[in-house]
Amino acid sequence: MLLEDAQKTAGYLNLPNSQAWVPAFLLADNGFAHTKTVMQPYRKTQLTSENHLFNEQLSASRVKIENLFGILTSKFKIFRRDLNLDPENSRALIIAACVIHNITVGPLPLIDDDDIEPPAEDPYLTPECLRSALKHYLLYQ
Repeated sequence: MLLEDAQKTAGYLNLPNSQAWVPAFLLADNGFAHTKTVMQPYRKTQLTSENHLFNEQLSASRVKIENLFGILTSKFKIFRRDLNLDPENSRALIIAACVIHNITVGPLPLIDDDDIEPPAEDPYLTPECLRSALKHYLLYQ
């Protein structure tokens, strides 16, 4: 099964070199609520050495994403101003810019997930279960 097929059918993505499946989520800071669709770092009161390492990994990912937006803004002048588009057209524009950027970067490796089936139902009872699974993946894979 192709990664795109799994995402469409179950809404989950298989983490590379892992049996773990996670839904798409937004990376946020502690100003946002922690839900299954919004991943935030552990708060200071929850910090253990393991949680601190996880926070560093999340922070590094957020920096990479912010850098990508900087690259898109420098490459495509349209992002230097308000888009003034409806949300559907804004999404299409951003996706098109990402596709064009990826073409200029070169071919990306394809992931073959033929032997791995997406979960039939949500394997995470709470947002904390999802964050724990992601933490385990980031720190021990």
